[in-house]
Amino acid sequence: MRRHQQFLPKVRINGKPSKAKPSCLQTFTAAIAILASSRPIRAPFLRVANSGSRESGLATNSLILCIDDEVLGLQIRKVVLERAGYQVLTAADGESGLNLFEKYAVDAVILDYFMPGMNGGEVAVQMRRARANVPIVLLSAYIDLPTDVVRSVDSILMKGDGPGILMEKVQELLASPGYEGKGR
Repeated sequence: MRRHQQFLPKVRINGKPSKAKPSCLQTFTAAIAILASSRPIRAPFLRVANSGSRESGLATNSLILCIDDEVLGLQIRKVVLERAGYQVLTAADGESGLNLFEKYAVDAVILDYFMPGMNGGEVAVQMRRARANVPIVLLSAYIDLPTDVVRSVDSILMKGDGPGILMEKVQELLASPGYEGKGR
């Protein structure tokens, strides 16, 4: 039996086993179980550090704030970032995200653009006023974002980009020369 098969749910129709495929939610639940298992993930986007310095790319002790109203995407990013060694705070809307941003010295923010209430651009502007040097990555499914939104963030990634691209961007921003660490 392959490792992932133990986590896949068994589909039953009228109490009898079926060859039907699991739903998206069942598959997502299985993916979370695999990521949360005790074995380390071996992936090219996870760099292993030898000394714990920023130059080595080690994420340990870096606190990342993820803000997104889509729970599934938020949970997946949280698991991927934690498996890479980051500490992660999550918020389901802009206002909650700003509260966490004010309360904790976050090292970087991963922010969705389209959310109810405050959009990601409005959240980013307020974060810049509070602490201008904290890197902000904006996730969006939209191609034509307003110019003021583009200026208020350090990087824009498409929501469909894989975890490897997200991890590379976070590591790049945290290792940038202008970044001092711990939200200062």
